[in-house]
Formats: sequence, C-alpha cells, structure tokens
Amino acid sequence: MMSIARVHTLAALGWMVFGMLFGLWMGAAETPQFRPFHIGMMLGGFLMLAAVGAIFRLWPEMEHWRYARLHLWTMEIGVLGLNLGTLVQNLTGNIALQALFSLPTILGAALLLHGFWVTAERT
Repeated sequence: MMSIARVHTLAALGWMVFGMLFGLWMGAAETPQFRPFHIGMMLGGFLMLAAVGAIFRLWPEMEHWRYARLHLWTMEIGVLGLNLGTLVQNLTGNIALQALFSLPTILGAALLLHGFWVTAERT
C-alpha cells in the first residue's frame, strides 16, 4: 500500500488541480458566489493535506504509529465532506453537511497532534 505521506500529497495535488480548474471556470463564467467553495478546495483541500503529507514525510516514524490509517481516512473524508458541504451551502444556504464533516476533520487534526506527540518522543 502507498505511504500515508504519498496518499495525502496525491490528494492535495488533486485538490490543487481541481481547485485551479474550478477557479478558471468560476472566473470565465462570472460566478463569484462560488468563491467559498474554490477557497475551500485550495486551502482545506490542497494546502492542509499538503502540510499533513509533508509532516508524514518529514517524520517517517509516524507512518508506523498505531492510529496512522485512522487519521488518514478521517482527514481525507472530512476534507471531502467539508468541501462538498461548502458547495451545498453555496447552492442552498444549508450548512448541515459542513457541520457534520467538521467532526472527522477535527478528529483527524487531533489524531495528527497525538501522533506527532507520541512519535516525536521516540526520536
């Protein structure tokens, strides 16, 4: 299986390309109301996942941490859900999906902190 650093980095690069293409469409179609969705893709998708991928790459012992896979999936699912929730909010005004997917994203961030804490003690 691919390393966690690589999965996060590939996901980040996917968000970057998708976010840039969406931004191009948004400008060409003159639809600035979708700006929050575009920003979410670039910051919540690309930047955050790239940073997490870099952390796993810089501290490779985190790959062997007990909750590494749980962290991977909570973070990736959370980011996807938050971005879809932002799109739903743009279209309907409903924030329920964003609220729901905030939970796995927060859990993923807390797990990342925990993983760094326990693995950094060993180095």
